[in-house]
Amino acid sequence: MRRKNNKYPKGHWTGIGLAIGLPIGILIGIAMGVSMDNMGLGISLGPAIGVGIGLAIGVSLEVKNKDNVRETSREEQSRQRKLMTITHQCLHILHFAQ
Repeated sequence: MRRKNNKYPKGHWTGIGLAIGLPIGILIGIAMGVSMDNMGLGISLGPAIGVGIGLAIGVSLEVKNKDNVRETSREEQSRQRKLMTITHQCLHILHFAQ
């Protein structure tokens, strides 16, 4: 499906980069955990490495596509705030349910 307007909201490419980088970092963490015979270390370091890789990819994509980036609209900002509030509340419920 092609869009008429090829403008993406600010942060779109960073999100794409994080979606690519996190699985890569998790795989690196699992490999580190297996090689060091310490899965706890690998599982804890993997996502951190993935975020670093993902942000590097995302920022480079943002710079590459800087002509196709637009500011987020008020409706999008409102939707993001609502989603973050719901996510935060769900995490609190899960935390205190234990």
